[in-house]
Formats: sequence, structure tokens, C-alpha cells
Amino acid sequence: MYHLLLFIGFLFVFFVICMVVYIAVVRAYYWGDKDTPPKENASKDSKGQAS
Repeated sequence: MYHLLLFIGFLFVFFVICMVVYIAVVRAYYWGDKDTPPKENASKDSKGQAS
């Protein structure tokens, strides 16, 4: 039972770290220094990519 709790705790911590990294990457890549998300088709880099 103790090992199961350790495994669940590890998965929870791993999930939290992944979410923090994901949010940081998305904010840095898509938002930059702006306070709001960019408009659709605002840059040439987004052409041909699925949203």
C-alpha cells in the first residue's frame, strides 16, 4: 500500500510539473509579452498549422 501511495504521489507531482512547463511554454511562444492571446492569422508563422 505504501508503494502505491508513493507511485500516485510521484504521478501527481510529475503531472503538476508538466502542466507548469506546458503553460510557461505556451505563454512564452504564443503570447510573448502581451497580456492577451494573439489574433488568428496574425503572423506568417501560423500559416498552414492547425490551431
